[in-house]
Order: sequence, then structure tokens, then C-alpha cells
Amino acid sequence: MNDDAPRLQRLLAQADLLQLLSRLFGAPSAELQRGCQHPPDDLRELLRVAGLRGELLERALLETVQLVHQTPLDAWVAEHSRLFECGVVCPINETAYVRRDKGPILGDVAGFYTAFGVRVSPTLHEKVDHLRCELDYCGVLFTLWARALEESSAERAEVCEAAWRSFAEDHLSEWLTGFCERLAETSGLQLYTNAAGLLELAWEALGEHHGLELRRDRPLPLVPETGTPYECGMADSGCH
Repeated sequence: MNDDAPRLQRLLAQADLLQLLSRLFGAPSAELQRGCQHPPDDLRELLRVAGLRGELLERALLETVQLVHQTPLDAWVAEHSRLFECGVVCPINETAYVRRDKGPILGDVAGFYTAFGVRVSPTLHEKVDHLRCELDYCGVLFTLWARALEESSAERAEVCEAAWRSFAEDHLSEWLTGFCERLAETSGLQLYTNAAGLLELAWEALGEHHGLELRRDRPLPLVPETGTPYECGMADSGCH
């Protein structure tokens, strides 16, 4: 048996958790609701294998998945549109929260994707710095990292780990907390309120597990109440 098997399984479970979190912020649909049908015991096992045990995180995950099925689809669709689409009540892109020149940020994110063969999909209508794209990319890194361990390639495993740490610290950790706070403040739908708390708890747990600096004490920039043309009208690419 591979001596890295326990670590390998943790990484794959963490990738599965990131995929689940990403789907919560996708366009609502009956298919999405069906895809989130996970029995409570399976969700508990996912956290156990991922090495992310914790009462608050477990409760948040179980309650949020339950709300996915309890929330009327029309209400979910309406709130998703109000929050994330052209009104931009709650921006869901990194560049809305990190007040630096957008071009270099987007270029750096795209460079990370390209280095690991992650291709942006024009069909999803999401910028490369969209929350879902960044979460999915981290999941890809965990999967590639696990594969490297399975194949006993220490060099490739180190490359994947370094990329994960760099991307998480330089990008997601710069804005994820601000997004979660904004979402909790602005959403009138319990599903999204819970999803905000779940995402923040899960990210904090991942950071602690991997020894990442989350920068939770950094001042968060103010987000305008209305979107800019860039944030609203130019969302013409995405990540899959």
C-alpha cells in the first residue's frame, strides 16, 4: 500500500468538498438540487476523510445541503439573479474586493490556470476570478496533488502543493472572507446566508489543515452598492 494513502484520500475528499461548495454558487436549477442529494452520513464521512472535523462545520454543511432541497427553486433563482447578476448586490469576483489594477490580478489568475491545464469555458459566462472558478481550480490542484502521491512523484506533489499555497494565499484568502460577510449581510434567502457561513468555515478549516495564512484581520474594502460595467456587463468567460 502507498505510504501516502491517508494523505491522498484526504486531498481527494477536500477536492470533493470544494466542488460541492462551488456548486452552491452556480445558477440554480432542478439538476443542481438533484446533484446535491447527499445523505447526512455521507457528508459526515466526507468531512472525516478530509480531516476537517468540527461540530460547527458539520452542522453548517448538513443544514446548507438540506436547504438546497427545501428552498423553492423560483425563490432561489430570483435571489441568485438579484445578488450576483446585473444588480451586483453581492459581487462574486475577486477583483470587486481587492482594490488593485484588475488586469494584473486577472492575468495572474489565468496564469495559474494555464500552468495546470485548466481551461476557461466560454459557456459558463464567468470571469476567471469568479468564486466558482477559483474554488474549482483549488479542487483540481488537490486532485493532481493526490495523483502525484499515488504515483510516488514527490517532485510533482511539491509543485502542486506550492501552487495551492500560493494561489490560496495570494487570491482566495484575499477576498473570500469579505465575500462571505457581504453575502450574509445582503441575502434575504436562508440558503445563501447558510452557504456564506459554510464557505467561511470550510475555508478556515482548510487553511488550518494546510497551515495557510488566511489574513482574517486585514481591513476589507468597501464594496459599492451598484456594479461597474466591468462587473456586470462583461462577464463573458468562465471556468469549468
